[in-house]
Amino acid sequence: MFTTTNAKHVLVAGNVARTATASTDPNSASYLADGETVIVSSAGTVLTSVTVATQDTIRIAQRSGDQIFYSPTIKGSNISSYKGSAFLNDAEQVTYIGYNGTSGSIDAIASNDYLVRVIRQDTQATYLNKDMLKFGAYRSLATTSQEVIAKGLTDSLIANFAREPEREIKFERVSSGANTNATGSGTLTFTNGSTTVSASIDIDLVAAVGDYIRFGTALTDAVYEIVSMDIVANTAVLDVAYQGTSGTLVVANYKFVTAAALTAGNMGIKMSGLRRKFKRGVFAFTKVRFVTSLDNFGLTTTTASAEANEGNGTWQRSQEMEWFASEAAHGKVERIGTPPPEFKKDVVQGNGSSTLYISFADRSYSGI
Repeated sequence: MFTTTNAKHVLVAGNVARTATASTDPNSASYLADGETVIVSSAGTVLTSVTVATQDTIRIAQRSGDQIFYSPTIKGSNISSYKGSAFLNDAEQVTYIGYNGTSGSIDAIASNDYLVRVIRQDTQATYLNKDMLKFGAYRSLATTSQEVIAKGLTDSLIANFAREPEREIKFERVSSGANTNATGSGTLTFTNGSTTVSASIDIDLVAAVGDYIRFGTALTDAVYEIVSMDIVANTAVLDVAYQGTSGTLVVANYKFVTAAALTAGNMGIKMSGLRRKFKRGVFAFTKVRFVTSLDNFGLTTTTASAEANEGNGTWQRSQEMEWFASEAAHGKVERIGTPPPEFKKDVVQGNGSSTLYISFADRSYSGI
């Protein structure tokens, strides 16, 4: 006799129309639609919201391809808890140094050694329970400004983290400088890691060298300085390679900040966690988490704007849970291999879901 404790069964209900009926033959291949999940009696008859209340025991059934997977028999008196959770999207950590889109600034101190420590809290297993620490540093001149300090620190942070095998934190600058609308109806096209921005309009008519492009319209959106222009090719060169996602913005979705407006405003450094590599059964679904500490920053403060969160019912978490649990309870426990073995796979990439957790004890057997 074998005993399994803390077994987990995962059934995935697809967003499909109901086809099963109480009189449907459970042995038929068309008993359920692919992805359909139902509650059945101990005899395998599909139950309704009325007939389920008359049952002493039930099972949950899900069709996957041509197979039907069943939960163990669940006796009502043996259920210890049940709870449902609505879908919650995942989120990345966002932390600001200085200006955060609403308030704050970088304290501009002349002839000062600024030091930012970024302590990673998601790498302890890799580094034997030790936090990984990296830094950004900048030495200000006798005459300085928030703009210059933000540039120097951002450049240092980007360079130091560029040595990592996987880019996991994005460093950009934000400004409280007022927006200037672009004229015409042109678009801007930009590429991650490139300093070149292409415009479908005469870019020199709406901005000048020394102005900044705000890649968005909100004060929390990143700004990049224009250091040169090609008015024939309608391209602009940024002071630092674009750190965001490659794409195109229509005229309503980007702004310019003049050099004067930027100087008159406050500056901040925006640090954003990036989505980590995930592959079911290979790379776990985790988030980048870090703590920021400042040395020699005067009155400058940090703002934790958003916490990292894996969410609930995200396709990554659901795929991971399904891979680890869906067939292990049925005896398929081997998880080592190159490539890793594949199992029941009903969670579709990109599809979120609500979740229902039912905890119960199986007391159908008694030992000696």
